[in-house]
Amino acid sequence: MIGNSSVVIGADTVVSLDNEIIRQPKDNADAERILKKLSQRCHTVITGVVIIKEGREIKFAVKSQVQLKKLSNEMIEDYINSGEPLGKAGACCIQGLGKNLVERYEGSFTNIVGLPIEKLQEVLSKICEE
Repeated sequence: MIGNSSVVIGADTVVSLDNEIIRQPKDNADAERILKKLSQRCHTVITGVVIIKEGREIKFAVKSQVQLKKLSNEMIEDYINSGEPLGKAGACCIQGLGKNLVERYEGSFTNIVGLPIEKLQEVLSKICEE
């Protein structure tokens, strides 16, 4: 049982390109399709977070931008063969081997990884002060 002073945090991250949600790849062929689509393009990474404390819900979302390099077929094939793209929104893991595919990013690195720690700490500090 969760007590009244407990804090519960939930989060999920999605990738968006041209107003289309890019989900986790179903298989290697889908990962290849996604990576070719994102090659040399800037996409948005959005993490939605919900904090529940004492029956109160606090919700926020953080957006960051990621631009991949121009990906050759060989780069894509090597990355897919690593197994890393499966289970990752947008088929790329910036904190792993996928960092080699990234040209640049703007915004929170931890958001791109999957949990915007800086914003979460800010919100939790405010909640704890109340």
